[in-house]
Amino acid sequence: MPGTTSEATFESLITRHLVEKEGFLEGAPDDYDRGLCLIPGDVVDVVRGLQPARWAAWVRVAGGVAEATDRLLRRVAHVVGEFGTVHALRKGVDIVGAPGGPFQLCAFEPANPVAATDAAANYHLNVFRVVRQVRYATDSAKSLDLVLFLNGLPVFTAELKNELTGQTWRDAVQIGRA
Repeated sequence: MPGTTSEATFESLITRHLVEKEGFLEGAPDDYDRGLCLIPGDVVDVVRGLQPARWAAWVRVAGGVAEATDRLLRRVAHVVGEFGTVHALRKGVDIVGAPGGPFQLCAFEPANPVAATDAAANYHLNVFRVVRQVRYATDSAKSLDLVLFLNGLPVFTAELKNELTGQTWRDAVQIGRA
């Protein structure tokens, strides 16, 4: 069958499995902000969903939705760049002037979901997204074949290769290091 050994076919199969069987949403490459290295809409949606009253208070303090959103996204990008994605997901992000401590970027599954109904509901607000052909560099058209995101933050990248088309895992490593 023509095309069945292509990277695009492999990407499509993985994406379809993640969406149909694992509950991921499929994103578009344009959803990703190369400068911030995240999906802005997902970050803001999860913060608003997990902490609606705090978000509303922050919007008032910041002087409006646009300023609150901009400051949140820049702070998330800074924390991820400085301390890493896992740190940001576990600890959240503080913003100078924001009321009530750090904004949480992730809700973890409670040990006892029956007893912790709010925590269980919050856990289901997490957004898992798969995006194909993510252009990651601001100064070039380089792209990664697949990126998995949790609440707008990239947590896994994949560069797919197929020896039948003349590329090996070594080519993927080289691309990943670039």
